[in-house]
Amino acid sequence: MISAKGVIVKVLVEDTANRPLFWAEHGIALDIELLYEDHSKRLLFDVGQSFAVLSHNAQLMNSSLNNWDAIVLSHGHYDHTGGLSGLINNMTEIKTIYLHSSCTSPRIRASTPKPVGLPLSGQEMERLPLSFTDSWTEVTEVPGVWVTGEVERSFPQKPLTGILRQKEEGEDDWEHDSIPDDQAIIIEMDNELVIITGCCHTGIRNLLEAVAVKWTDKKPTVLLGGLHLHAHSKEELKEIITYLKNFSWKIIAPGHCTGMNAVSAIKEAFPKASKTFHTGDTIAFGIEEPKADLSNFS
Repeated sequence: MISAKGVIVKVLVEDTANRPLFWAEHGIALDIELLYEDHSKRLLFDVGQSFAVLSHNAQLMNSSLNNWDAIVLSHGHYDHTGGLSGLINNMTEIKTIYLHSSCTSPRIRASTPKPVGLPLSGQEMERLPLSFTDSWTEVTEVPGVWVTGEVERSFPQKPLTGILRQKEEGEDDWEHDSIPDDQAIIIEMDNELVIITGCCHTGIRNLLEAVAVKWTDKKPTVLLGGLHLHAHSKEELKEIITYLKNFSWKIIAPGHCTGMNAVSAIKEAFPKASKTFHTGDTIAFGIEEPKADLSNFS
């Protein structure tokens, strides 16, 4: 099994930006480069809410739209999939898209009802090179990367209110969106694991339990992405942070849907491991962290 020697994550889209020139937007898109002994591979994890923001920030960070070896979608909500149509129309070669089979389910905001799901029709999706990931799946184009698929939820997780998902294709019945398609990616390094989440609707404790079952010889040391803790009480956050303290974290960088209170609590609990997670940030591990190159917009 080939493991990555180093990883570089460029935050192309996130809700906030603390660097000039970058555009912030509710959502996530990450350019992930894996460094091996004599070569490298690149993965795009989620595509943000709009292609305009994704492509603007990608140009700022020197991330070519045609150099990704594969694309992974964390789940089917618009803020993680909205940029897909524009992206595939601007790629010279469309790479394999890894997604859970429920990622394509129609979704609406109950109060509107406004569509909030993946903005491509079934016919459009049928023409794409899709790889469905309902259970653990290795990204064959990028060695050392796994997609979790659907994760068992032993620990309770607050439901996402106000979003409905169509029960079956072609039916008019709708149900509360439990987001069964929520999934994360795991990167294998020599002696450790990197966990990258989109929203982690499944719950971070459930995700870490699933990882512990699959890998008995490696422990997670890096956690990046959205943790969907914004609606949790102080007591609930305390329980989750107590659980997180069972691990030896080198880097924790929560963002997107994590919530300001939860981000602050995590920073306080893990002051040495905490890193910012904003549009334009570059987070590296296993190698010296590179400086941002904004030469295209000088």
